[in-house]
Amino acid sequence: MKPWEKYASETPAMPAQEAKPWEKYQAPVETEQPSMLERIPRAVGLTARVGMEAIPETVGGIAGLAKTASNFTPAGLGGMLADKITGNDDQTINQGIEAISGAGRNAADFVGLPKPETSMERIISAGGKAAAGAGGVLGAAGKLNKVASPAMQTITRFLSAAPKQQIAGAVGSGVAGQTAKESGAGVGGQIAASVLGGLGAAGLANTGANVVRSLTKPNSQINPLDALEKAGINTANLSDDVKNALTLEVQKALKVSPNLDDAAVGRLADYQKTGLTPMSGNLTLNPATITQERNLAKIGANSTDPAAQKLSTIQRENDLKLMDGLGKFGSDDDAVTASNKIIETLNVKDAATKKVIGKFYEQARNTEGRSALLNPRDFTQKANDALDEALLGGKLPSDVRNKLNSIAQGETPLTVDVAEQLKTNIGALQRSSNDPAERLALSKVREALDNTALVNGQGKEAIEAFNRARAANRAYMQMVERNPALQAVRDGVEPDKFVQKFILGSGEKANISQVKALRDSLKDNPEATTAIRGQIANYLKSRAVNGKADEVANFSPDAYNKALKAIGDDKLKLFFTEQDLDMLKTLGRVSSYEKFQPTGAAVNNSNTTGALTAVLDRLANSPLIRKIPFGAKLVAEPAQDISVAVGSRKALNQSKAIALPKPKVKGEKAPLASFYGLAAVEEGDD
Repeated sequence: MKPWEKYASETPAMPAQEAKPWEKYQAPVETEQPSMLERIPRAVGLTARVGMEAIPETVGGIAGLAKTASNFTPAGLGGMLADKITGNDDQTINQGIEAISGAGRNAADFVGLPKPETSMERIISAGGKAAAGAGGVLGAAGKLNKVASPAMQTITRFLSAAPKQQIAGAVGSGVAGQTAKESGAGVGGQIAASVLGGLGAAGLANTGANVVRSLTKPNSQINPLDALEKAGINTANLSDDVKNALTLEVQKALKVSPNLDDAAVGRLADYQKTGLTPMSGNLTLNPATITQERNLAKIGANSTDPAAQKLSTIQRENDLKLMDGLGKFGSDDDAVTASNKIIETLNVKDAATKKVIGKFYEQARNTEGRSALLNPRDFTQKANDALDEALLGGKLPSDVRNKLNSIAQGETPLTVDVAEQLKTNIGALQRSSNDPAERLALSKVREALDNTALVNGQGKEAIEAFNRARAANRAYMQMVERNPALQAVRDGVEPDKFVQKFILGSGEKANISQVKALRDSLKDNPEATTAIRGQIANYLKSRAVNGKADEVANFSPDAYNKALKAIGDDKLKLFFTEQDLDMLKTLGRVSSYEKFQPTGAAVNNSNTTGALTAVLDRLANSPLIRKIPFGAKLVAEPAQDISVAVGSRKALNQSKAIALPKPKVKGEKAPLASFYGLAAVEEGDD
């Protein structure tokens, strides 16, 4: 007798005769239970049986699946039809598969290894077989990967990836399936239990591994705010909401890799500030990533599944957010309404200034001494000498020359009042003349008049009063000359082109100094300044959307940035704060990221993209599936929708986009998705 045979059954033998009714209420007869030490030989034997049976059963199972799958190919279907006609069947193949599967069991029986007899032993054995089988497949796939062709390596890498999750999933699947069988479940219930058990165990293994890593590896010493500063982002200029959202994504990225892509972090900050949603390609600007995501969006747009449509929906939402972002500056007034606000403000200011100057002149006219005489000979002599010395006698306007002669001949008395009128006329002639020599000649006469002495000393107070009034008028007229917009308002201007001509234009009437003068004239009226801000924003938006309404417009980053540059920072700073100006430029950058197609990208702008390279897409585009009645509707299209939805989730993983590849540790394998990995989540995913 083998050492373990005396423990072959843990269930006591039933008595030969039926127990009397009262006997079932008697105390049970105690049987001697084997000690732990005594159980060891049987446990060793059961373990050895599991090891011997696992690999052959796994290989046989794979062979059976391959045979079943081949029957669904056109060749396989033809072969099945031929077998029916000729009377042959595939009994030989089935016998071969059965022989492979049972090889380990037969060997274990031959050497006399114990068999699992209780439910618990059968459940434990099922889990052990599954684990051993998965381990064997992993090892074989790893060996084959070194010598396989490139096409075959895709499969071998898939089979050998994430070994911990695969083995855990195998154990969970085997235990759950056997437990369901022991509970009396049918084939369908056993399959469902196996699938759920495998997925759950793989997920727990992955979660446990992540927990262990988080507990055992040292915490990152990188402060997220330091990472932002390193990327050139001034966090002091960010709102709390933007700073918190950006910090959260950086924290996630640092869990993936200690090294971040500073440029990508900066782009993410731009997206956070504007409220747009980036895809990974928008942050990395990688040609391959941009190609895949843009084409994925086009495929999803042709789907009826909202999850598959997500990327194309986000693209449109981002365009609308760019337009809306410009609408937040200034007022919503149209060009005429906004211009009228500015013109009205300037008219009010002009009228108030004229009123002040008028009071100065009124005070001068009310001053005694207006009739006091000045020395006419002294005046005319000084004026003629100055003109002759500068060779400007011929440049003096005839009206002024005639007035000088009239004063010299005594026909016009040179009183303080006459002198002030002459000064006023000379000033008007100077402003209206385009001849520099003529203006200089007039100034010589004016200078002589200012230096002419009074006859008897009276009238000095009147002259000083007129000088004050004239100085105030002269200062204001100089301001008007520097402000063409104000001059246009004084002359009467139509409002429809006012902002374009005097603020946004590039001509002499809208240079930086003249626009600054206009701004200074409006600084006491916030409503007018707000109107200008709104008109600048509307102008930029109009250029970006080519004048179209928002609902039918596409935002053009090239047109927007060109218009922004044409206005220039100097003008923009006159009406916008530093924060507002930064937002205008940020909108320009983000719009460029949204529409950027770098050299090397293969974005399918014609919307004729073929099958994706993912497994589900190959299934979706399989000729076999599409030949099956309703195969496209029942399998292909749902499979493609699922693939696009999964790809969309990956495209929107911002934290992974800003993380540089983690430095590889020698001997460490890449964490590819395992066969049971649908429940597994890679570190950094959310």
